[in-house]
Amino acid sequence: MESKEYKVIYAYVFDAARSLFKSSRNDKAKCTVIRCCNFDNCGLYKRGECAWIGGIGYHRCPYGKYNQETGFTKRAKSYSKWIREKKEKYKDVPKGLGSHSKVMAVVGDYLFLPYSFMTLNKSIPFLAHSSLFSGGNCFLPKTSFTIKNIINMCEYSPQALMGGEITSYQQEQIPKFIKHLSEQMPDLFEELCKEYPRAQEEVEKYSYIGRKALLKTLVPNVGEFVDIHKGNWRWDGKYLISKNSKASFMLVNKFSEIRLVPDEESVVEITDDSQVGEDTVFMS
Repeated sequence: MESKEYKVIYAYVFDAARSLFKSSRNDKAKCTVIRCCNFDNCGLYKRGECAWIGGIGYHRCPYGKYNQETGFTKRAKSYSKWIREKKEKYKDVPKGLGSHSKVMAVVGDYLFLPYSFMTLNKSIPFLAHSSLFSGGNCFLPKTSFTIKNIINMCEYSPQALMGGEITSYQQEQIPKFIKHLSEQMPDLFEELCKEYPRAQEEVEKYSYIGRKALLKTLVPNVGEFVDIHKGNWRWDGKYLISKNSKASFMLVNKFSEIRLVPDEESVVEITDDSQVGEDTVFMS
């Protein structure tokens, strides 16, 4: 049997002494490492994401290994030395890999389907199903991603622990799932529509508003974006421009216009369907 070669694709050293959040003197340094044997055939990795990394939760990818080493407390003499050694050891590991978005992806011989409540469906062979004590695992073998099972997932009605249907699954998750399927697997979507007319109906009435996408891939000069201070911003393809933002810590107190050059990976929430073009890259 051929052995798999794993490569370190992510390494993060947590320094409790430099944490942005208040920490206890008993908190220990940590080093998180993710190894993968399938990164060159992973739709998540191509998007700069990993299933093992999650803002709220992670999924155990069948191609990855997750390991976290614990170092010393801030009071220990070896604390700083341990951190320096870990950073030196993993200094060549590329930076930038982040948590997974809520968009399906093909990962080797599996489909990654991160849609809320979907893994409650016991009739679909996910790697693990959700329960009272488990969040489930949304990896599904590609061989099981059949028209029959897709329709099953679309018609499924998950039930809450205390009784009653979880209505957000049908109202929010399934329309998004169907739309993502049409974008990423158009041939399979076309086949699905022949047996399941609802799929086409959902796509025709679908709105992109509220989805997140890379700013640089949106159509410029369409609509406006609103910041947390209710300031309005317009994207012209190069700059984000605002005439009323309440920006803090500026060199001057008053201004007629602010222009920002956003980072290449900046993500915004779509506010107008016309902001979406053929090259738009979605993050949700």
